[in-house]
Amino acid sequence: MKNMKAIVVLLLVFASGAAVGSYATMRVMPYRMPEGPPPARHMVRDLSRYIGLTDAQKAEAERIFESHREEVEAALGELKPRLDAILDKAAAELKPSLDDAQRIKLDELVVNIKEHKGRFHGPPPE
Repeated sequence: MKNMKAIVVLLLVFASGAAVGSYATMRVMPYRMPEGPPPARHMVRDLSRYIGLTDAQKAEAERIFESHREEVEAALGELKPRLDAILDKAAAELKPSLDDAQRIKLDELVVNIKEHKGRFHGPPPE
């Protein structure tokens, strides 16, 4: 039971860290990030930095990554409900050890994490 609470707390800390980090990034970024997986050119740029691609290899890698974009989007769509269910389960297990004010904050946090959907939303910072 003690280990389970530690796991739940760790999951919630991770999720809240992701939410806070995403929010902070959204406020710092000078433009709105696209929804879905990163564009192929970003993946190619990162891959090229790591393994050193030639221009021809970059073009081929971008074509390949773009050809799998729909598969990636489908996989991300399938994963979200599972992650939401795990978050709900972990929050439900944690609630008995929280006071009323903490439960309200936890409920707000869970909603915020779910609404974020792992994507950046909102206007650019002013």
